[in-house]
Amino acid sequence: MKNKPLIIAHRGYSGKFLENTMLAFLEAIKANCQMIEFDVHLTNDLELVITHDYLLGRTVKAKGAVDDYTLSDLQKLGCSSLKEVLTAVNKRVLLNIELKHETLKTPLHTEIMAIKVLSLINEMNYRDYVVISSFDESILRSLFAIDSKIRLGVLDHYPQKGLKLKLASEIKAYSYHPNFKKLDQSSALKLHANKLLIYPYTANKSLEFKKLLELNVDGIITNQVEDLRSFLNSL
Repeated sequence: MKNKPLIIAHRGYSGKFLENTMLAFLEAIKANCQMIEFDVHLTNDLELVITHDYLLGRTVKAKGAVDDYTLSDLQKLGCSSLKEVLTAVNKRVLLNIELKHETLKTPLHTEIMAIKVLSLINEMNYRDYVVISSFDESILRSLFAIDSKIRLGVLDHYPQKGLKLKLASEIKAYSYHPNFKKLDQSSALKLHANKLLIYPYTANKSLEFKKLLELNVDGIITNQVEDLRSFLNSL
């Protein structure tokens, strides 16, 4: 039997704790995940902050957009910086750093994000512990142009409409992160034939886990860390 897929905690252990918070990340580690996925935006002062939504209000209790605020403002509202998360996790698990596109309003913003993320990863000796993913082609290309050896992941809402294999090839992608609901056997075989690891998002139920196991995926992004762990332990 092939190795069991990695348990990838979506925004931390978001099934039980507030997503993209330090608590959710630390609880995911306690629950024995092997990778944590989380989201990064640029702030008003061009720093790297962890939160998912561009428009605040759902998980961060404030009005307006994430780039209306400085990093210090957002930290006071409960957000963490990327450096704080890397420090707290301390290489105990792998990290899937998703870069969000909404604050990348100019090519310069894109370049700044790419440079800052890569500089921090290198400064903290995290290269072997991260994959950097995005739906946004421009940030992936910018990362590759600066550092062609960094592990990159291509996110895909609609793999059934045609896989982004050209992009994946051109940036020498390490992994492919499709919507699990749209992933079928044909796509999975093509991705593996192109030497891409498959990390589908976001499966939370036993039947969904079973489907993905049958497709031989390499990791499963889930909100329900302990449920996936129990499912894999039962095999």
